[in-house]
Amino acid sequence: MNNYCRAYSLLMLALTGCSAPPQTPTLQQEVGQLNRQLQTLTAQALALEQQNTLLKQSLYQRCVPATQREK
Repeated sequence: MNNYCRAYSLLMLALTGCSAPPQTPTLQQEVGQLNRQLQTLTAQALALEQQNTLLKQSLYQRCVPATQREK
């Protein structure tokens, strides 16, 4: 039994050395890339909201006579 435990321990140690490298750096890179994409999309959404607001103001000024506009 003792030899079996030693052989098993050595086998597990050898297999541990052959295992795939941790995926942490890859995951960190992917998270960083997703964060940058999210920042880009957030900036684009903000720009679209601002553009929409300006368009509404422009249409309001063109379509509603000055005498009927709220002050």
